[in-house]
Amino acid sequence: MRLDNIKSIFLLISVTIVIVNGTFIVHDFNGNVLNSIEPELLKRIHQDLIKRDRHQNATDLLSTYNMTSGNLFSNLSTSLISHQLQKRSTYTITIDAHIENIGWSNNYQLGQVVGTEGRSLRLEAYRINSNPYTSAISYRSHVEDVGWLNYVNTNEISGTTGQSRRLEALQINIQPSIAQNVYYRCHLQNIGWTGWVGNNEVCGTTGQHRRLEAFVLNMLVF
Repeated sequence: MRLDNIKSIFLLISVTIVIVNGTFIVHDFNGNVLNSIEPELLKRIHQDLIKRDRHQNATDLLSTYNMTSGNLFSNLSTSLISHQLQKRSTYTITIDAHIENIGWSNNYQLGQVVGTEGRSLRLEAYRINSNPYTSAISYRSHVEDVGWLNYVNTNEISGTTGQSRRLEALQINIQPSIAQNVYYRCHLQNIGWTGWVGNNEVCGTTGQHRRLEAFVLNMLVF
């Protein structure tokens, strides 16, 4: 059963970004213009555009979204709100999590907090579900006293249940057939939320004996 205190923290689900009249517009999975993006994620998108030598796109992003607030500039929000896209994906992505003292908590959506905050409960396992099934998403976990597990694909469990072992870190990868980028961040014991990482980067810690308590996952196309 879902926890009452687990909340959705972003409007962002899975996004596609297109250029219209010199702007760099971000849409959600259903083709709606996003008026706001979490600022740290917006900064990470900007950094990745520069790394890929997409400098004009990076410049256009700065003229479309306020990098401090994450909001569309007010002079753009009205004119762009009618610029909708057709839904681009046939996949439905959800996430299940196995939490200390709770067990399985199911059907988290992209952009939601998977796990708990402020309760000192370890995340023990998770599963990324895809309907229909796709092997384009793979992920693995670093587990207490075990180390890195092998990669698994969607609808498979990463981690352990019934062994009281904490997750300490994770990596998530996605193939371009689904989305060009996957971004995620983690809530860690005695640290709180990490910055955004993506495309198979490590989120969490190894060798520090810190429990991973929650994470947020987003899939983007740009």
